[in-house]
Amino acid sequence: VLRDYKEQLMQEVTVAIDKYIDNIKLTIENNELKFLYIRMAKSFVSSYGDLRGKEIGLDSKQRNVYYGWFKEKMRTAIDSRIIVADDIQKSIWDSLIALLESEDALRNLQMKEDVISNLAVKVENDSSSKVVIFGCGNYGFDAYKNICSRNIEISAFSDNNSDLWGKTLEGIEIVAPEKIKMFGENMYIVVANELHHQEIRKQLIDMGIKTESILIYGRAFS
Repeated sequence: VLRDYKEQLMQEVTVAIDKYIDNIKLTIENNELKFLYIRMAKSFVSSYGDLRGKEIGLDSKQRNVYYGWFKEKMRTAIDSRIIVADDIQKSIWDSLIALLESEDALRNLQMKEDVISNLAVKVENDSSSKVVIFGCGNYGFDAYKNICSRNIEISAFSDNNSDLWGKTLEGIEIVAPEKIKMFGENMYIVVANELHHQEIRKQLIDMGIKTESILIYGRAFS
């Protein structure tokens, strides 16, 4: 009975919002509509975990209906430039764009943020520690930007592609994997390779790198 009531309530809310939007002219200058979409974005991103869990009690079919409705509304707002990135806090905007792509994209974004937060705590606790990013592709550059946003200094990049060794990325040297150990015991390696992170993790462990020094970018566990 409670689940049926919650489903009915969700339906009533979406219908009410649809009617409200239909009664407002869709223009960029309409601040009232902009405010509505901003509230919708913040609310949905923040409550997404509850929608997936037991707190709200919607089954997968009901949740997918609501998720589909939300994506349609938000894509319309973004495509029409009713809301733009500058209207919303960056972390919420990034989560919104990921969620509009897919639920997996949002989970992946959240796991990346968890890894960087974990790294920030480790570095804060020991300012003498070094940070190396293993991976010089798009994933590595994404990790670089996120790590820099936390004001964490990056000592080097590394990659298995020998053509890159001795070159620089964003002014930071790319070293061969076997040279990583020159940074000493007190370092953390962020493995930023979407497809081969497990192989690289094993490679580093075989080189004698401690498992607790290896963080997998975009994965819940290292």
